[in-house]
Amino acid sequence: MSDDHEVVEASLEMSDLLSNATLELKRKAIGECRKILEEFNCNRKFDEEYSMYCISCYSGDPEVYLSLYGDRIAAFLKNENFPLDEEEVKATLSSYLKYTKDDITIVDWDGAFIFDPKEDFQSNIELLEIANLQLLKSRILDDDLDDRLKKTLNLIKTPKGLPIIRSREVRKVLKEVCEIRTQSILESEAVEHNIKLIGDWYSARLYALISKKFHLDSWKADIKEKLDTLEDVYTMAAENFSVSFGTTLELVMLAGWFLLLLLYVAEFFLLR
Repeated sequence: MSDDHEVVEASLEMSDLLSNATLELKRKAIGECRKILEEFNCNRKFDEEYSMYCISCYSGDPEVYLSLYGDRIAAFLKNENFPLDEEEVKATLSSYLKYTKDDITIVDWDGAFIFDPKEDFQSNIELLEIANLQLLKSRILDDDLDDRLKKTLNLIKTPKGLPIIRSREVRKVLKEVCEIRTQSILESEAVEHNIKLIGDWYSARLYALISKKFHLDSWKADIKEKLDTLEDVYTMAAENFSVSFGTTLELVMLAGWFLLLLLYVAEFFLLR
């Protein structure tokens, strides 16, 4: 669990990993995981399902297995039970990283294949979990910002309430936007810190590969653009309501002076 995000994992040992039974067992395992998530009342609109196939106890360069079973591996990464087009297979298997001659990690959108004869999988698994969590947070934040943009338009278009109350409402939301921006920056720094704790340059390169596959930089850029837009709109709205309140206050003061003048005139005529 991380903050208000729940992580449910299931692991299975298979003697024949690339058999049709593997995909069926995986579907059942995911179904059981979703049942557990229902106990936490999670929002079913947001989840990230990801599969990691870890292969060990072999000898030689794992690229030999790619040449023999590459089409099947690509199909598993796409959660498909039928052969994929040759170009699709090549594109899927092209996102990989090697550290030694006898290991390789292939990364795709829905899953990853990790080959390591010594079963040293943990650091790669942690990096993939971090990236999936970042993707999930980005999706949630992006959806939240879309809702805020819609509310912003309604807030500005609908002149309800006194100017001073409206100004406070706008300033409150502007403060929330600034807090979201700060939180996003802190989370990005926390991710970088976690990667440094996990390992060395290999971890950084692998996370860069995962980020590229997940389009995390694009998500980050879109969120920054929406935050900038919200902040600009609310800043202008706050200034507009401040001006409106100032104008209203001036009119009230003028009306008061006019009323006071009428009272003086009435008193003058009454005392004559």
